[in-house]
Amino acid sequence: MERGSEATPLSLPGQGSSPLRKQLIFWGKLAAGVALVWLLYRQVNPGLMLLDQLARANRWFLLAGSLLVVVNIALAYWKWLLLLRSAFPDLAPGEAFGSLMLGYTLGAVTPGRLGELGRAIYLPHREPLPVTGLNLVDKFLNILVSSTVGLLGLSRFLWDRFAGLHWVYLPLLILSALVVTVLWVLVFNPCWTRGFLYSLVDLLPWRRSLGRLISGLEALDRAHVARLVLLTAGWYLVILVQYHCMIQAFTPVAWGHTLQAVSAMLFVKTMIPFSYGDLGVREGLGIYFYGQQGLPG
Repeated sequence: MERGSEATPLSLPGQGSSPLRKQLIFWGKLAAGVALVWLLYRQVNPGLMLLDQLARANRWFLLAGSLLVVVNIALAYWKWLLLLRSAFPDLAPGEAFGSLMLGYTLGAVTPGRLGELGRAIYLPHREPLPVTGLNLVDKFLNILVSSTVGLLGLSRFLWDRFAGLHWVYLPLLILSALVVTVLWVLVFNPCWTRGFLYSLVDLLPWRRSLGRLISGLEALDRAHVARLVLLTAGWYLVILVQYHCMIQAFTPVAWGHTLQAVSAMLFVKTMIPFSYGDLGVREGLGIYFYGQQGLPG
């Protein structure tokens, strides 16, 4: 395979689908999202209206949780800039920020936030396939950190709540832990990972296009990866603190309960690809995991 050769058009699954099929898929996902919101509403205590809850909320915790959005975006931007500059050293900071914001916007209106993979649209003067490859690395690190912490939270939850069924879920948890461990080994050995990916691409159609997709990873070394993982861990920690502040604004909750509930919630949500803009999924899972620890919906 010629890694540096010119990219050929890549035909993606789903292109050429009939308009009727696309409409059915769209409305099906929207209906699923509405159903999730309805189920969520059924779980909320009807005796306490939303405005009444907001009036009773601790505004300092609400303010802290809201301000942490800025920190979250800053960490995501720093990581995205580091990724882009590994392949495009002359890239301006504004280009990285605009690309990130466009990805957030597209992700908010697409199932599973797949629109975030459209960040390359904001960078018309950069080859789109390497940018998309770096975008995939960004999302993969988010998922890997979330899965690692979430697996621990879910393991503790299952161990506490289903003590008599260890034989059912323990093998799955062990298998998941082995998979996560292998992925971490590959992450911190980027040369192995690139070699494996190029070998895999040689067996697949669209070799040139897929080769260009991977080419964005060429400059990533272990030092780059370590910085990216630290930024991802910081980003994840901010999310945990945000959730804790928002819940604490309405009802007292221990940090340990937040860590267990939110990490398990994010892990399970990550494993569920079918959602329309995450509509109701996080909220329903949050109510379930917090509710299992005695907190009201």
